[in-house]
Amino acid sequence: MLLGIVIHGVMSFMPLPGIWPAQDVTLHENYFLILFLIHGFRMPLFFMVSGFFTVMMWRRRGLAALTGHRARRIMIPLVFGVIILVPILNNIPRLAEYKKARLEDNAIWAAAKRGDTGAITAAIERGDPVNGRDEMQATALHWAAAYNHAEAIGVLLNGGAKINAGDGKDSTPLQWAVMMGSTGATRILMENKASARRTNADRTSALDMVDWDRRTTQFVAGILGIEVDIDAVMAARPGIRDLLRGKNTPAPGPAPERKPAPRDQPESGNFITDHYTIDFFSQRAFIFHHLWFLYDLILLVAGFVLVVGLARGARLSPLWNLFPALFKAPFRAPFCWLWIIPLSLWSHRDMQEFGPATAVGLEIDTRILSHYAVFFLAGALCYGSSGFGRISRTWWPLFLVLALVPFVVGIGLLDKSGEARQWLLPAASVAFCWLMIFAFVGFFRRFFSGEKPRVRYISDSSYWLYLTHMPVVQILQIWVSDWQFPGPLKFVFVCALSTGLLLLSYRYLVRYTFIGTALNGKRTRGSSL
Repeated sequence: MLLGIVIHGVMSFMPLPGIWPAQDVTLHENYFLILFLIHGFRMPLFFMVSGFFTVMMWRRRGLAALTGHRARRIMIPLVFGVIILVPILNNIPRLAEYKKARLEDNAIWAAAKRGDTGAITAAIERGDPVNGRDEMQATALHWAAAYNHAEAIGVLLNGGAKINAGDGKDSTPLQWAVMMGSTGATRILMENKASARRTNADRTSALDMVDWDRRTTQFVAGILGIEVDIDAVMAARPGIRDLLRGKNTPAPGPAPERKPAPRDQPESGNFITDHYTIDFFSQRAFIFHHLWFLYDLILLVAGFVLVVGLARGARLSPLWNLFPALFKAPFRAPFCWLWIIPLSLWSHRDMQEFGPATAVGLEIDTRILSHYAVFFLAGALCYGSSGFGRISRTWWPLFLVLALVPFVVGIGLLDKSGEARQWLLPAASVAFCWLMIFAFVGFFRRFFSGEKPRVRYISDSSYWLYLTHMPVVQILQIWVSDWQFPGPLKFVFVCALSTGLLLLSYRYLVRYTFIGTALNGKRTRGSSL
């Protein structure tokens, strides 16, 4: 749970335009290594542990008690989290936009978006970096091209702007113009010798982008925060293709007005729509944010209860007891790994990323849910078997060292393409995941298996900390986003301060109240903590 604070604490320091509300001035792609390192195993380990304790509670207290317990500990926190936290998180981007507007009104990037040639000239004269990147990793020329401000493009080029400058993904201003259907911008850029065949980090050229479909175009426009008339964009593409191929085409008429899209849609007058849904990649949608794991866990526990209930109704338990031990061995650790691990690789086959995918909406993504179900099943099969615990307890350092190999291989494959990536990346991701799970389980069994009050206290508090950390972390990230301090120091500051504040809230507002009882069971003040 606590590693989730680290993951979300680092996200404002990575180039994630349009995805995360805060984007720090010290953005660097190296922070992705922290994300991949933790995300690669954290949630699979969580679902595996959940499967273990689900079976443990069922065996000890019965199916009815399990159902009631999970309803109290999972369903109720999810309901109250949705009611209270979701609207807060949906509105935090407004705080970021307010701060950003105050800082950028006179900046060269904001002037380029407006097409304000006077402000651009003033910015260049006072020494603003004409080729500098903003929080979206774009230069002023990128923004002028996207918004189809041909005159502003001319001023920027005369002021020293690099015509083939790359953004965070090495896309050029010409590629931005093509994406947004900016005919006038495409014309002036081509007249100034912009390259139509230069490819970005995804090996996509401006000529390739002419063929983008409506959905992809709207998706990218949503990330960039640009309102587009998608019909006008698609209608402009044939003429843009001719320009890229060097053909003369009639000069475009007046460009349609294009303006920044608000992070949220204008107030509709409907409280639910305005505060419980957001513009999620150009579509209005409800999302769980970081609470998605509770939704998935409810579905998995419900599936477990259903299967057990049907098995009980069919009286399969006596039949199972008739089978010899040799037949049952593959369904217990450590022998179950012989088919569980390949099954997890199969369920990960379509996830072309390092680490498992996540789904944050109400719609059930069976592909993702089935992947987490494999780990839930693995945890369930581990209950009552000591073999896995003994192996991991002894060999956890070896597992940790071995995990470095698939991690390095997987990260290296992220920039590759072709058939090798199609099967090597899922294999590296799954291998890293299982090795880290074995290492973490062994580490904690080796050093924290006994009763330790302080460890128990941190364990109890971690649920509250994870449920409530997101608004605190994001607000702190927005606060420090423009501080001129090294990024690693700000990252540690955000994580440490948010954790400290939430620990205080747990100690004095949660642990001995009805909230703490609902999350962890009743606790008394008799302990020293």
